[in-house]
Amino acid sequence: MAWAYVLKGKRYYIGSTLDLVERIKQHERGHTYTTKRIGKWELIWQKEFSNLKEARAAERKIKKWKSTKMIEFLIENKINL
Repeated sequence: MAWAYVLKGKRYYIGSTLDLVERIKQHERGHTYTTKRIGKWELIWQKEFSNLKEARAAERKIKKWKSTKMIEFLIENKINL
């Protein structure tokens, strides 16, 4: 299984991974430069996919929106991937 996810801090961070629990731990340890700069953040959205290719495609789709409003609609389940 694979995951696409959104973190929220000073801004949104969109990512994908095979192991969501381990990836969150990496973010907490400051492993990722981008989330390290966000400061305090929380996991606010996640979706499971059957493989990493699908999760990465979802990540790219969300990033292409370049819209905070669209991400908020996703989080509020007003739109689906």
